[in-house]
Amino acid sequence: MSKILQITPCSGWYYVSENNVEPLSFAVAAWGVIENGDVVGLIPVTDPDRKYPRLVPVPPLGGRYLQEDALSPTQRDRARRG
Repeated sequence: MSKILQITPCSGWYYVSENNVEPLSFAVAAWGVIENGDVVGLIPVTDPDRKYPRLVPVPPLGGRYLQEDALSPTQRDRARRG
C-alpha cells in the first residue's frame, strides 16, 4: 500500500464485499488520499500486539463503498458485527 498523505473523517459510509464465502461489511471511519492521488476508505482495526487501535485501508476484496441508507438489512447487521 502506498503512503497515506491525507486523512479526512467520514460517517455513514461502508465498504461491502460480496465476493467471499462470507459476505463482509466494514464501517469506514475516514477517507485517505494515497501517493498516486487515489482515495481509499480507512477502517479501524485492533491489533493484539499494539496498544492502540489504528486505521488501515479496506482489504482488497473487490467490494464497493455504499452510504448507510443504501445498505440492505443483512449488510447493516454484518457491519455492526465487525
